[in-house]
Amino acid sequence: APNLAYLLAIHTSGALRLYTSTTGSDSVTGTSTATLGSVTSAGTAVWVRATFDASTGDKEFFYSLDDVEVESAVSWTQLGATVSGTSGAIPDTTSALMAGAHGGGSSWNFSGEVYVAEVYDDGNLVERIAADDADPNASTWVSPTSGQTITANRAAAAQYHVAVIPSGVEAAQTDGVDDKPVAIGDDSVGDFDPAVGLTMAVWFRVHDGAGSYGRVLTNGDTGDNGVTIQRHATNPRFRGYLKDGTNAASPGDNVDNVTYGGQALIVAAFGSSDHEFYADGVSIETTSTAVVVETSTNPMTMGMRPDGASPLAVTIFGAAVVGRRIDDAAAVTIAAEGLGS
Repeated sequence: APNLAYLLAIHTSGALRLYTSTTGSDSVTGTSTATLGSVTSAGTAVWVRATFDASTGDKEFFYSLDDVEVESAVSWTQLGATVSGTSGAIPDTTSALMAGAHGGGSSWNFSGEVYVAEVYDDGNLVERIAADDADPNASTWVSPTSGQTITANRAAAAQYHVAVIPSGVEAAQTDGVDDKPVAIGDDSVGDFDPAVGLTMAVWFRVHDGAGSYGRVLTNGDTGDNGVTIQRHATNPRFRGYLKDGTNAASPGDNVDNVTYGGQALIVAAFGSSDHEFYADGVSIETTSTAVVVETSTNPMTMGMRPDGASPLAVTIFGAAVVGRRIDDAAAVTIAAEGLGS
C-alpha cells in the first residue's frame, strides 16, 4: 500500500532536503538554496529544521549553532530562501518514524551523532527521540512524548551501529573502515620492558564479532610487534597481545569474556612471563610466555593498527597505558572507579 509521508535528509551537496507526499505514492522534493557547509563545518554540532506549509506547499529550512539541549531554547536562522512546492496534507500512513536511515533501515544510512529528533504538527510536539530519554546501552525505551516504544535497530554484521550515549558522556567512535584516533606524542609510552612490565586498559563497547582480530588499542607494526588489545577471531572474546619480534603473549585467548552491545572495561597486564587478562575487575586468564624488550615504533592508536590494517567499529569511553604490570587489586580498582582513577 502507498506509505510515503515525509523525509528530511542531508544531500551530498550539503543542502537540506525535505521530501513530502500528499497521496502516499508521490514524492515532492524541496532542497535548501544554501548548504550547511556555508554556515558550519564538519564535526560541529548543529540544529536543523525543515517546515512544510500544507496550504501553500512552501518549504523552509533553518539551522542553529546554539549549544542547548531543547528546541524551545534554540534561536533559528533561515538557511537560504523559501522553496515552493505542491500543497496538500501529508497522509496518515502506517510507516514507522525512523531516525538515521530510510527504507526500513536499508538505505540512506546516516553516519554521525543524533542528539535529538522532534516532529511537530501545526506547532504541537508529537514525537521526540532523544538519547537522554533512555538508559545507557538501551535497546528499547518509551517516548515520554507519545508513549510509543523506540527501538535501537542494529544490523548484526554492519560496520555502523546504533548506540545510546547520553549527553555528558564523552566517547570516541571508530567506523571499522578508516577512523583511527591516534595519541600524538611520545611513542615510547608503548615500550615494553620485562623488568617492570606494562599494562593496557580500555573501556569500550562493540556491537558484534563479525570479522577477526580488529584492534581496540595498539601500537603494533606490520608484523604485529608491540602491544595490543583486540577482538579475537572466536566470539565473544577479546584478548591482550604482546609480541617482541619472536614470542607472543596473548592472555584472554581461551575464554569468552565480553557481551556484545554492552560496555566492558578490560585490562591486559604483561610481565616478563606473567601475563593476565581482566574483564570488569575479574581475572579471566593468566599465561606464562616469556617475552623480552620490545621498543615501540608507532603511536598508540585506537580502532585499527597504526598502518590502517585490522579496523574495528568500536565506541571507546576511555583508554590508558601504564608503564608497569599492575596487580589484582589495581585491576579491581580500575573496574570499580573507571579509567579516571
